[in-house]
Amino acid sequence: MDSPRVQGAAGFFSGPVELLEFVLPLAAAQVLGATPAQTGALLAVQFLVSLLTRPVAGVHVDRAGSERGTLLLAAAGAGCGALSFVLYTAATTLPPAFAAAGLGGLGGAYFWVAIRAHIASRIGSGDDRFAALMESESSGAWIAFLTGIPLFQIAGASAMFLTCAASCLVAGVLLAFTALTGTDRLTGTARLTGTDRLVARPFTQVEARSLLRSLRGILALTGVVAFAEGIVSLLLILHLIERLGFDLGAIALVYLPGAIVLSIAPRPLHRLVRRVPPHRILLLGLGCSAVFAAALVTRPGPVSLAVLWILSALCFSLLVPLLERLVAEVSGEHAGRGFGWYQSADLLGSAAGALAAGLLFGAGLWEVATIGAGLLLVVSGILGRRSLRSFAAVAETSELTLATPHSAGGPPPDRTPSEHHEHGKGLTSAMKRTATTLAVHVGIYLLAQVVFAFLGASWPWEVITGNTTPATILTWNSEGTQVQRWIGSVSRIWTIVVLVDILWSGYRMIVPKDKSDRTEE
Repeated sequence: MDSPRVQGAAGFFSGPVELLEFVLPLAAAQVLGATPAQTGALLAVQFLVSLLTRPVAGVHVDRAGSERGTLLLAAAGAGCGALSFVLYTAATTLPPAFAAAGLGGLGGAYFWVAIRAHIASRIGSGDDRFAALMESESSGAWIAFLTGIPLFQIAGASAMFLTCAASCLVAGVLLAFTALTGTDRLTGTARLTGTDRLVARPFTQVEARSLLRSLRGILALTGVVAFAEGIVSLLLILHLIERLGFDLGAIALVYLPGAIVLSIAPRPLHRLVRRVPPHRILLLGLGCSAVFAAALVTRPGPVSLAVLWILSALCFSLLVPLLERLVAEVSGEHAGRGFGWYQSADLLGSAAGALAAGLLFGAGLWEVATIGAGLLLVVSGILGRRSLRSFAAVAETSELTLATPHSAGGPPPDRTPSEHHEHGKGLTSAMKRTATTLAVHVGIYLLAQVVFAFLGASWPWEVITGNTTPATILTWNSEGTQVQRWIGSVSRIWTIVVLVDILWSGYRMIVPKDKSDRTEE
């Protein structure tokens, strides 16, 4: 695994960014008195800056020449994100808000391109690193939703923006500390050499065009899939708002189960299908996603939508790490440029899909939009499999490498001697990391429950004091004010998540892993 600090930084940065996209329209209307057109312009500015900056960020990441330089660029991106939220806090008119939007787009571009390039430089045999990154991003997102939306409703937009700024600042500090010290104290091993696989050398226009040609199949597939997913995602939100009359908190609760799945499913799914050729994974993922799109034709209720969104989350858990791993393999030492183009294609497809969904929904063409998105996903899978067939041999070669026994003269190359001996006695480094992660999750949960209890809406506290029974954990909270009802429901869902997390972490610590799993640690 990569440094837990790098993975943690991804979660601390991802949460505020995802939360901002969700609440910015409401915050802009409440605080700035912005019209829908002005709110759309705010979102457009952040999108355009991020889109145009990502290829430039990729060039700068490649020129950094070392993992240390790459992590410092990511830390600078996190700092820009923190400053962006501070500007949102201070904004009382539209110009500072537009400046904050532009700065947020700039920070996000440098942060995500640099983080992915850093992971690509270490991909080696442990090619579930992008799945681990996806888990960290998703964990940060749903924790931000659970804490940020109640904070927004209780204390207002400024308190939420300041909390988001602090979270981005934590991400930047974690990355800067990792880059400057070069040691991961949680694992006790040196992780940064200053050169590693990121090599700064002249990159000619001919080489750039050659790399772009090599990536064009993946980039085209990424853009088309993002377009279809953008249609489905916006249609889902519009359906919840226009047809079912859901408010912000209720919409977040529909999305929450899928977000939790995204935070735990990528690595187990990766290990389940890692010996399956990439083009077959693509067909499976896009086929399931097409089923989700087609199911929206029936205009299902909130419970059915939550279940369908879980299906969509499983699809993302298969597809996103696969595409990112392939970009890393093709880009090689120029992963910065590769991920700059990849993320630009993803952003452009998502924006085009959202625009198309809005137009089709406004024209009353719901069935056309959902069926069209499903068909587009199926066609993308059929055509895209031809682009990915060439990677099947690479995947098989990688699996043969994983399955080859290591020499008896020393430990596996991905583990230090101390880790080698730990497998015979005591806790391994992987067990310690699992225990540490679980402790962090439980600590955050307990802190949140203290806050919820102060607001009179903590389900565990209600059980302890005898005001309710454990059987009510699967019911929706219907007592108190609107905020208390929402927080009480969040408290119950979060309790279920923590219980599942404890069981899963215990399983990972108790059940021995095979050799192929150990090489990925």
